[in-house]
Amino acid sequence: MLASAGPVHDDRGAVQTVLLPLEVILQRARGTIILGIDRSVWLFYLAHTAGPTFLYFCSPLHDRVQGALTLRQGLTGNHAYIAAVIACLAAQTALFVSLYRSDPGWVRPGYGWPGPPSGGACAFCGARPPLRHRHDHNTGQCVAGFDHFCPLLATAIGDLNHARFWWYCVLESVLAGWGALLAWPACRACLFPASAAAADWCRAHPWRTAAQFAVLAALLAALSAFKGLVVMHSYLAASNQTTYELCRGAKVPYLEPYYTGYSPPGVKLRGRPLLCLAARVLRGQGPPAPFSRGLAFNLWVFFLARKPFAHVPAPPTSHLAQP
Repeated sequence: MLASAGPVHDDRGAVQTVLLPLEVILQRARGTIILGIDRSVWLFYLAHTAGPTFLYFCSPLHDRVQGALTLRQGLTGNHAYIAAVIACLAAQTALFVSLYRSDPGWVRPGYGWPGPPSGGACAFCGARPPLRHRHDHNTGQCVAGFDHFCPLLATAIGDLNHARFWWYCVLESVLAGWGALLAWPACRACLFPASAAAADWCRAHPWRTAAQFAVLAALLAALSAFKGLVVMHSYLAASNQTTYELCRGAKVPYLEPYYTGYSPPGVKLRGRPLLCLAARVLRGQGPPAPFSRGLAFNLWVFFLARKPFAHVPAPPTSHLAQP
């Protein structure tokens, strides 16, 4: 079984490194347990079963299924449509399971991580991580290429699973958009009734009408959130950065030398540094990206390169950003 480092202090207060089973590390990251199951699993299960079930009864999906069941000879458009829905849900479930149980890049003792070293042992866990890392306090371990900790997946996102997280966000946005398209006709029938009978039906079933609009609002919110994540992490992949590096900037120890002459992104837009940062990126004045080696190479590293990958930064003088 895989193991990782854990902090143990000796009599002199020095940090010693011990091995922890992988199950112990994973358990640290789990949220509230409901009936013996993590809340993240419950949330995913309910969203991806209750949502499609509701859409089946309140959208054209019902007609598609009935058409596929009626015409059993040969492959029709309804059969292909239902197969696509099932395939997308199955693929998303597989991605969730893969990410939920994945190793984001925990730095284990006695394991030589490629790339330049950080220069010393971690003060929290005693591991000796590579330069590009951060100690994840949710699991108590150092993560190479740390991006962020995702509470929806109850796992850290790092060098080993960042690409899978991107695909998860892409497929989730596709499912949310698809569901919104299915839910809209039922809501439109109540907003703009085609006849008096349709208007009377909506008034006679207020709870069902309210549920239709609630589902549509939830799907649109999920679509906006995951589409934003796709855009953001696409930019990170193209520039070989992480969310941690983008948001923390000069506060990241190994990035501090590269921020000489770069004004903080939150100076102009008070309380909204990400908006100001996005504006600077669009103007070609994005933050320093010392690990970037060009668009094609960055995308190859993100999606195709064998992990763990040796991320070597360029000299600080070649990546000074313009103020």
